Amino acid sequence: MNLWVRQDHRGQGLGPSCSNMGEAEVAGRHYEVSRLRVVRANRNAISFYIKHGWNIEREFRHETLPIEMLELTKRSARSSM
Repeated sequence: MNLWVRQDHRGQGLGPSCSNMGEAEVAGRHYEVSRLRVVRANRNAISFYIKHGWNIEREFRHETLPIEMLELTKRSARSSM
């Protein structure tokens, strides 16, 4: 699944709202860790995720595109209790 917030809708709270819903879905399925991938050059997205508790786990080359990616993880609130 891919999630994008259109540029003209950024800064309106959609990113945190979508991220929270995704994290809740993962936790509701009893997974301990959420994972996501982001283009390494997308510094705004990386800063957003780090600000919201995500950690960079690894860097890798995209499977089909000539770009570098980052995998970020975040432990579920349930698993840290």
